[in-house]
Amino acid sequence: MIRLKNISIGYRNRRILEHVSLEVPSGKLIALLGCNGSGKSTLLKAIASGETLLEGEVLIDGKSLRGRDAGELARLIATVGTEKARIPNLRCREMVALGRAPYTDWIGRLGPEDRDAVDQALAAVDMSDFAERSLDSMSDGEGQKIMIARALAQHTPVLLLDEPTAWLDIPGRYSTGALLHRLAQTEGKTILYSTHDLEVARKYADLLLLLHTDEEGVGRLALNTPAALEASGLLQQVFHLDKLPE
Repeated sequence: MIRLKNISIGYRNRRILEHVSLEVPSGKLIALLGCNGSGKSTLLKAIASGETLLEGEVLIDGKSLRGRDAGELARLIATVGTEKARIPNLRCREMVALGRAPYTDWIGRLGPEDRDAVDQALAAVDMSDFAERSLDSMSDGEGQKIMIARALAQHTPVLLLDEPTAWLDIPGRYSTGALLHRLAQTEGKTILYSTHDLEVARKYADLLLLLHTDEEGVGRLALNTPAALEASGLLQQVFHLDKLPE
């Protein structure tokens, strides 16, 4: 579970959210939505490391992130960024094994438990047969699955992804949405991802986390099911739509 406790986020000359409190449940896929420039990545950074947190507190499974070092944070939160992983001669298994860094010794030596975690992560994203292939031979969709597997191998209660479908084709976007939904259920993780892909989010996310501004221009968060946000009209209002596609 992610708990935001009276947080304000942003930068010195711009505040995106003011004094917001919210609980994001475990075992759910949550899509973070908002217009361009609304602050989705800024919010993810605040949750991941406190980098853009101006006030308040972020707790993961009841544990505050305040004052924790990088190693402690890496045992609570795994992240997948927007970059493509195309490293020549690096096998997919070796990339996934990097997720075990918080648990290995100073030279990164893998033990039996670490190797099992890598195998389980590859299996969870249906990429076991690609384990020995080079990363630069992967398609975009396959490469994204490997990056998700690396995050799974980290064995954290929370997984954060920044625009994981941004550079995928349409089938890849839907398959990634379906994969993340399945992993939230089977792995019992809180999976929060930012996206501009409204249709995929509506289809696969258990909950939508909508970043918007109120009538006074203050940043707000609304967390609810896709159906509830549609019924309220807030989803249509934020994206300036008269009607959402069927």
